[in-house]
Amino acid sequence: MERRTRRDLLTCAGLIEATLRANLRRRFGTTLPCLDLMSELSRAPNGLTMGELSKSLSVSNAKVTMVVERLVQEGFVVREASTTDRRSLYARLTDEGRRATQTMLGEFDWWLANLFSGLFPSELGLLSDALASLKSSLAGKFAAPNDGPASAESSSTLNAGADGATDCGWV
Repeated sequence: MERRTRRDLLTCAGLIEATLRANLRRRFGTTLPCLDLMSELSRAPNGLTMGELSKSLSVSNAKVTMVVERLVQEGFVVREASTTDRRSLYARLTDEGRRATQTMLGEFDWWLANLFSGLFPSELGLLSDALASLKSSLAGKFAAPNDGPASAESSSTLNAGADGATDCGWV
């Protein structure tokens, strides 16, 4: 990959993510991991086990537990014991959580559309196709985390926001 392409890709990805994270914090006082988890729960009306959430979001059980706890405190999620397996806990959106998720996702989509409003429809189509191809080619390549030169910079999994808050770091 050309140096310029690599730099442009990383710059754009960083700017998009930073903008979306800042908008979520400013508008809703929340983080991207919270929205990811709420979005996942919105597709499961009866809730998901903590293990199912961990697997579907590709994050550790500890991170899921931390985010669910925050959402429980905010009244967006409830935890319920399984009726069939006493070791399992389900997380489910409350009515308030479902409404908040719909509002946040609507604004999130609007922010994304706004970020890409400078592109022509044909350019958006090309970008979408290229990203789909990239996603397919990346599938499975990250199963083994140490498949390349080690870097001290890549060892951190927490991201500090501009306001000093620490985010879980999954996208």
